[in-house]
Amino acid sequence: MTTFAPGRLAIVRIGPSRKVALRDFVHMKATPNHNRLFTWDKDRANNIQVGDVIVFILGKSDDTFLEYFQIEHDLAISERDGNWKSQQPYQTGNGESSVCHRRVIQMKALTNATITQWSDLKTRLGYSPDCATWMPRGTTMVAKSRLQDTRTLFH
Repeated sequence: MTTFAPGRLAIVRIGPSRKVALRDFVHMKATPNHNRLFTWDKDRANNIQVGDVIVFILGKSDDTFLEYFQIEHDLAISERDGNWKSQQPYQTGNGESSVCHRRVIQMKALTNATITQWSDLKTRLGYSPDCATWMPRGTTMVAKSRLQDTRTLFH
């Protein structure tokens, strides 16, 4: 069973309309390094740390699936992929800052998750019970208080 430290779960939503983020995710999955590690950039505040788990919410809002990764390495800004945006925000209408300050992380895929649908994880975390379609925007760090029932997300 895989466990992680309370307060160290990040959620990233990549919807089908987010063409740049989806392209980058597909590229990431297609290009693991020789150790089967995948490269991504950190959140806007560079808070993600080695050992954290990131769950990506993918697919249409009524048919999502989850992919989990655990951070293995924290790399320098100079390791940013040349295909990534750097001098502007990732999404229009989502901030005005460039993303060139974001550090790089390498992560391993976690394939033994017990929760594979966003609706189930959302319920387990206690997020927005009155709004069935709610999903986070950008990268959201899950509060420690919401993780009490999630220490066994993996077999």
